[in-house]
Formats: sequence, structure tokens, C-alpha cells
Amino acid sequence: MLEKIRKEQQIAKWHDTEFLEVLNSIKNNTLDFKLRILDYIGIKDCDEASIDINEVTIPEFISYSLGHKYLRIEASVLQAFQTYRYSIYDILSDDHYYKEGNETVLKKYGKKFAANLEQKYGEAVMLLTNSLEKKGISGAKIIADKQYTNVILRDKQRDHYAFGNFSVSDIIALNEHMLHTHTRPLAMLSGVSDKLVDVPFSIANALCALEDLEGALLAEDFRSFKATIPVAFLYEEYCTEYSKLNYYDILSSKSIHRVREYILSHANNALNLLKEHDITNMLSILPEKIAAFADKIPDIYLR
Repeated sequence: MLEKIRKEQQIAKWHDTEFLEVLNSIKNNTLDFKLRILDYIGIKDCDEASIDINEVTIPEFISYSLGHKYLRIEASVLQAFQTYRYSIYDILSDDHYYKEGNETVLKKYGKKFAANLEQKYGEAVMLLTNSLEKKGISGAKIIADKQYTNVILRDKQRDHYAFGNFSVSDIIALNEHMLHTHTRPLAMLSGVSDKLVDVPFSIANALCALEDLEGALLAEDFRSFKATIPVAFLYEEYCTEYSKLNYYDILSSKSIHRVREYILSHANNALNLLKEHDITNMLSILPEKIAAFADKIPDIYLR
């Protein structure tokens, strides 16, 4: 346990101060609206909700940056509340009492409180779909509901895969399908142009693989045999011995280079699409930072 904590403290992160400043630059435009939504659904004086709404999530950032300006606030805040819901679901389903060294809502307030907050966030999502439907997004409620339930379904499948019966291509297909069920609805709800719908998908693929690589380096995904792309590569390379690998074994493996190329291909695809269609807004910094970090794998983890 002490070794795991040591690694968590020292492992390199892809996001830096510059990116966090850009990410938080939209907070001034969305925070008051989030507060009004909380008030409307009956959440007042809740410290946990206050912490959540001060976090600008990646889906919120993508929606705000890439979506139609007429839908920008409602659509991006909807994605924020979806993400808060996912987070609580993940905490409850896996009994996470700590994340990144901090106490979770489950640890601080218990299961009943956390489940109630997750439900309230769901009410916020449904409230925002009403606004989007009034602005012309037909079937917004159905789209948002499927976005949430399908991502949970695919995540459960990742948690219960029997590796011996499936190939790497099967695992990649599962992960990419899961991300498609998240990013396609994001694009639809945000009014993203058809020619740009692959941008959030490519960003999500790159970022998910990068975060899953971190989970593999910390051995988090070995206990539950989660079907992530890095773990699938490692299983193919080492078979049943993969669960015995340590931090440095992974960094010297062939698999980490395959993960690196996978991340770079998706990050660069997002950048190429943005360049092709002359999109020069702040969204570009996200795939740029991911690609720059991935280009230094595995050396970046040895510092």
C-alpha cells in the first residue's frame, strides 16, 4: 500500500498549469448558471455540490468550445452534471473511499447521501434537456438518458471481461464503442457540426487510453481485470503473467509503445480535423497537451 501511494504521488500528469488555466477560463461563464440549477432542483448549502460545480469537466470544456454558441451554456453545463453523475456512480459501484488521495463523497457522507446527490444531478440533466429542446434539439431528454445509461453499461462490460476469450481488437472495439456512446450524444446535444463530430471522439479515445495507462502503471486495473486498452496489450504480451508486472516492468514493455502510438494517433487526428476545418479556438490545447505528453512516453514516467 505504501508503494502504491508513493507512485500515485510521483506519477507524471499530462495536464499542466497552462491547460488548467484555459480549462478554468470558462468557469466565469458557467458557474452562476450551475448555481441557479442547483437552487432550482433544491440543493442548497451542500459543500459537496459546491466543490463539484467549481470543477470544469473535460466534456463540459469540449461542449463549450466546439458546440453551437446558441446552445453553449445549457449544453456544456448539462455535460458537467452528467460527469458529476458518472463520478458518483463510479464511486458507489466500486466503493471508492479515496480518489487521488482525497476522501470521496462516499467516505465523507455515506452511501445514502451520495446516491441522493447522484439522483439530484440527474434531475439537473433532465431540466437542461428541456431547455435544449426548446432551442431546437429534438429528443434531447432521450439522447441524454441514453448517453448516461449506455456509458454505464459499457463500463460494466469493461469490468467483467474474461481476457482469455477475447483479442486486443475486441477490447479496442469495446472501448471505442463505449466512448462513441458518450461523445456522439455530446455532439448532438451541443449542436456540433457534422464535420466535427469525430473531434470529441478522437480526444476521448486519446485521453481515456492515457488515463487507463496510468491505472495500469499503478496496478489499479489488475485487481478487477478491467478491459482497458493498456491492460489488453499487456495481457497479449505477457498472458496470465501480466498481473504480476510492476511499474518498471510496464515501462520497459513493448505494450507501452503500442499504447503511446494509439494515443498519438487519436490526438493527432483531432488536431488534423480542427486544422482542416479552420477551428482555432481554445479546444486545440487539449489534444496538443495530450499528444505532447504521449510523445514522451515512457521516458516521462521515469523522471
